[in-house]
Amino acid sequence: MSEDGGLQKLILGMKELKGIYSSVNIVKEFWVVIENFSITTNLKYFVGDNHISNDIILKKLFRLLSVYEVIDM
Repeated sequence: MSEDGGLQKLILGMKELKGIYSSVNIVKEFWVVIENFSITTNLKYFVGDNHISNDIILKKLFRLLSVYEVIDM
């Protein structure tokens, strides 16, 4: 949100994955993006299709975010 309360949009882009298309590699690249934008503590919602790999990726990401919040305090 902007300072005056208006909604804003920002599309985050990830680099093309080099090597194996695995949940570990996807989470690593996604983590780089959210750290570069300094939004690790502001993430609230994720939208995706119902593919099983998305569940695995989000579980790994939530673990990283949980550790990050403990360390960041």
